[in-house]
Parts: sequence; structure tokens; C-alpha cells
Amino acid sequence: METGTPRGLTAPIAAADADPHASEFPSRARRRGLGYLAIGLVAYAVALIAGWPARYLIDADPRWVLSGTIWHGEAVLDGAYRVEWRWAPFRSLANLGFAADWRMTGSGTDLAGSGVARRRSLLLEGVSGQADAALLGALTRDLPSTCDAALTVDLPRMLFDGAKSSVEGEVRSDPGSCASGAERMPIPALVMRATRDGAGVSTATLAPLTQPRVKLVEASFAGGRLIVAPTRTGIALLPFLRNWRIERNW
Repeated sequence: METGTPRGLTAPIAAADADPHASEFPSRARRRGLGYLAIGLVAYAVALIAGWPARYLIDADPRWVLSGTIWHGEAVLDGAYRVEWRWAPFRSLANLGFAADWRMTGSGTDLAGSGVARRRSLLLEGVSGQADAALLGALTRDLPSTCDAALTVDLPRMLFDGAKSSVEGEVRSDPGSCASGAERMPIPALVMRATRDGAGVSTATLAPLTQPRVKLVEASFAGGRLIVAPTRTGIALLPFLRNWRIERNW
């Protein structure tokens, strides 16, 4: 019988017998190839989506003017405030939504943070920086007066999601003034603090910065219902709050 190096069809069998891991090499190569293919497809999809105009993603209020792309775009509010964002594609995949880092500038405002937008919700995190009280009037029409004061913002988390909505953090204002009609009156430095308890109920108070226990305005959000109302002390110190109250279902 001839002995020596196996030849012909017996060679692969002998090699597998000599190295029990040899038969795993083809399957490893296939898995590696599929992995490269998946990465390539994801990269292609990201590059394709990133070039879409911003208006394809955001159905904004007419007061917002949109430009740029989904990857790097901007929105201008009332011609005074500019929000610029940069898409975070991998964070978007991890959160199953559109994730981006953003910055708002203009009219005494310089705010930054990150966000995740889904079809019916918006999560903002790490919102901090400086703003002007006029920004509040631009964002909402529910305020009882127009105010002039510098704001310092520190809001770690804001969720806008119907009954699950909540706000956490604080906003401080320097001394300034507010006008209601033709009357303008000075206001002291104020602080708004918002918290959320274990049951998911959010509450907020507005108070003088030097007297945080003197509540001027109280707000609560629970079960999808927002209530904001001045206290008796708040009406006495700030008369323009007298007939102001917000009750809204989200």
C-alpha cells in the first residue's frame, strides 16, 4: 500500500481531519462577506437619505422657513431665530427615530442640545445656553405679556409625547420688564423649576430668584392635561397675570 501525502479527493478530507477548524473557514468567509454587504447597504442608504431636502422630513409651522438637507439643515423662525442641525444616523437607528444635534442662535439667543423626533413625539435632551425672553413669545402665543429679560437655560430633558409629556430642569431670568398693552412694569430676577415624579407627573413653579418658595405661577402636567395658573401672590406682584390661565389637553 502506498503511503505519503494524500492526493485527489482524499486531500480535503485529510486536511479536515488534521485541522478540525478547516471546515469552518468557508462559513466564516460567507458571514464576513454578508457583514460587508450589510455595511455597504447601510452606508448607501445613509448617503441617499442625507441628500434629501429638509422639507421632506419636517412638516413645520408656516412661520418656520426650512433650507438645507436632512443631514445638515436649518430652520428660521420669524426671521429672527435660526436652528441648525446635523443628523446623527447611528443614533437614529438606535432610537428608531430622527436623531440630531442642534443649535439655535439669534436675537440674544445661543442654545444647543440634542433631539430625537418620531412620528408623534419629540425628545430634547441637554438643552442649555442663553436666550432672550422674546423667544418665549415667538414659540408660543399663550403668554399674557411681552417681556424683555435675559434667560439662562438648563433643561436636561423635555419630552413632547401626548400624555407622556414631561419637562425637567430650570430657566433663570435676569431682572427685566414686561408689557401688557400700553403698560410696562419692571420684574425681578425669576427662576422656573420643573420636576417629574416617579408617577410621571410633571410640575413647575415660577418664583423670584431670591425667594424660591414664593410661588408666582404653578403648572402641572398629568394624564395628558396641562394646567398653568398664577397664584394670588403672583397676581399681586404681577397684575398682568390676573386673567391668564392655560388649560389644554395634549
